[in-house]
Amino acid sequence: MAIESPCLVELATASAVRLHNVELRTAILNIDDRAADAGGNRIHLQRVNFVGGADAGLLISLNDPADTFRSEASSFHYPQGIALEVGGTRQDLNEGGTITLVASELLAEDAGGVGIWLAASEHDGSFEAVETVAESPAGVTVVAGSCRIQRHGQPIDCSTATVADDLARQAQEADDEN
Repeated sequence: MAIESPCLVELATASAVRLHNVELRTAILNIDDRAADAGGNRIHLQRVNFVGGADAGLLISLNDPADTFRSEASSFHYPQGIALEVGGTRQDLNEGGTITLVASELLAEDAGGVGIWLAASEHDGSFEAVETVAESPAGVTVVAGSCRIQRHGQPIDCSTATVADDLARQAQEADDEN
């Protein structure tokens, strides 16, 4: 399926989107639930390929604490950038949201683009990636209260608390060197 012009998909309250064995070629694609009333939205993708044109980016923005995004054996190729925001930010709550990526691939190839942004609430949102690749010369950012990445069978703790501890340790090491 192809969508030639920029597209905004506005989800209804408590939507459940399931796509299986689909290839979608798009220009700019935004999927958003802001226009709906509060309610848990679920997006579940299996063996889905999203491919953006040369100037395309992908934004998926879900704003309720019970929202979930799950991708299995799927790929997302958008040169200008990919943003997955499932952060429970409706009414400035900043709580909840779950992102799960299993055997998936996210690529944003343009160095002048915005890179890849994967965010659940830094307070109590959850991010998990198992055998998933996310690559962009413009950078990859993950934000979540609970964060776990498993690559080649090795776990990586990328939670907000662990990242904060690592930054504090690096700052202390820099101070010790001076």
